[in-house]
This record gives sequence, C-alpha cells and structure tokens, in this order.
Amino acid sequence: MMKKIYIKLITIFTVLISTSGLAIAKDAINRFALPEQAHALQTITIAVNVDVSKQRELFVTLQDTTNWKTLKTLKKRIKQSGDYQFAYQVPELAEGRYRWNAYLAPRGKKWADRVSEFEPQYLMITDKAALAKVAPVKATSTSKVNLGEKIDLVTQVNWPKTIADDATHTLKVHYKVHQPRTLHIRLTNSENWQELGELSVPVTKPGAFEMPFEALQSNFGQGKYAWIIDIQDSAKKNSVLSKKFGKHFVIDNLSMEK
Repeated sequence: MMKKIYIKLITIFTVLISTSGLAIAKDAINRFALPEQAHALQTITIAVNVDVSKQRELFVTLQDTTNWKTLKTLKKRIKQSGDYQFAYQVPELAEGRYRWNAYLAPRGKKWADRVSEFEPQYLMITDKAALAKVAPVKATSTSKVNLGEKIDLVTQVNWPKTIADDATHTLKVHYKVHQPRTLHIRLTNSENWQELGELSVPVTKPGAFEMPFEALQSNFGQGKYAWIIDIQDSAKKNSVLSKKFGKHFVIDNLSMEK
C-alpha cells in the first residue's frame, strides 16, 4: 500500500545545505527563446543564454513532431558564458507544430554526451496569409527578450528515469537565483497528480541542492511519479517566480519479484 510521506525535514535540509556548499552549476542553458509562429522562407532569430565552464558545443535542433525526424541542426562553439543568437530561414515545410531543442555538449561531442539541455520550445508554421491576421506583437514578442535581465530559474534536475530497488538515490536540483529565494520541491503521483510530499529550501545564490532518498520502492510502490520544482519569493507564500520544472520517473517492482 502506498504510504503518504511528507518530507518537510527542515533540520536535515539546513545540514545538507551547510555541508554541501551549494556548488555552482557551471554548465547550463538559462534561456532559450524564439517566435511562436512563422511562415515558410521567413528568417527568425533564436536566442540562447548559457553559462559554461570551458569550451562547449551549443546545439539547436528542429524536429518534426509527427515522426520526430530531425530536420535541421544548428551549432556554435561556445568559449564563454553569455548571449548567443542563430538566424534561421524557415524552409518550405508543411503547416503544423515543430519542436526546437537546445543542449550543450563537450567539444566534439553530441546529444549522447550532453551536459545541459533546456525544455523544448515549439514553433507553429503557418501560411503567410494566416500569419498576417495575428497581431504583430504576438508574432514577435517572444523573440525580443532582454537576455541581460536577471532571472531566477531551475536549470537542471538529475534523477533516474527508473527506480527498481530500495537503494539510496540522490535528487540534485541545479538552480539560478539573484537574491534570497525559496526552492520549492514537490513529489506527486503523475497518474492522478496526488501530492505525496513537499519540501522548501532557502537559497541565496546560484548552486545545486542535493537530497538522498532511500527505500522508495517499499514506501511508494510501483507507479509513475514526478518531481515538480520551482523557485518562489521567500517573503510571499505560494508566489512562484520561475517556470515549473517537471522530472518524471517510474518505480518498478522488478527486483522485488525476483
């Protein structure tokens, strides 16, 4: 039977934060922006803001969502943190929704060796006449983002996709903040979105928070779950400042059945 476990262990969190030193996440994509709509042969601007610790390859790829075929790969060699842009002329593609991906990889490496990625962005390709009916602000606002703006966000979450034992697994959350904030972490059952536990961690600077969990298979049982993580204003309850970051995973009972 699934146990409903609440994980507000403030004392433990304080110890973990003080001993971990909140190591700075050195390689991260902080922002990935492009227009929501475009038409064939239109040139769009893709804007990316990154932090890197050494030379990295920045990849931006275009995928067809009907078959997940990669239609275009754009690449830049990044030597320092900052803002980068790609100018891309949309080819004559069928109308529909297309996915853009962005990730960082070591020099000379690709997707399999990525060190950071950003959540996919979507571009709706429509005919030129239909696009003209859309207010200009809506068509261009997402491409005119002030990349120098200070933002608070969760940049990456490390957690296994499948858990099939009662071993200890460590949740690692990389984040970026520019003043004292609260890192809010919830565990949910992704089949019915029932909340199973939550924790709030005070943070003061960019870094990474780690929390070990054990006996998850015994405590929660087989099923589909998700971590939902965001950054909140420390002075205001339930005031979400960042886009929520979801990390889905499965607990399997295979090892218990042997």
